[in-house]
Amino acid sequence: MSSNTIFSLVLSMGMVTSPNLSIASSISLRVYYYYYYYYYYYYYYYYYYYYYYYYYYYYYYYYYYYYYYYYYYYYYYYYYYYYYYYYYYYYYSPRQKWQQRVDHGSRSTNKKRRS
Repeated sequence: MSSNTIFSLVLSMGMVTSPNLSIASSISLRVYYYYYYYYYYYYYYYYYYYYYYYYYYYYYYYYYYYYYYYYYYYYYYYYYYYYYYYYYYYYYSPRQKWQQRVDHGSRSTNKKRRS
């Protein structure tokens, strides 16, 4: 038998045998259930807020690192294309124009030589 069953049997026996014992047992029963439900709701709300803040900070750091890596790769590709176009316009493009001048000059000299 469990302790709750024994306790309830003792209370019922007290209520039958003696009115004073029944009053005392009813008071003790109220105190017992008062503390029982007090600690029940205490731990209920404790674990409720515990998991609430746990998932709150979990999603907080999840979105924090999500946007962190988002902006990291955003600026990474930004500077990648920035230096790509920098290289194209300041290195490749003048060289290409210079090569076109050389080719044009060689063609013109070849034409002159042929003529």
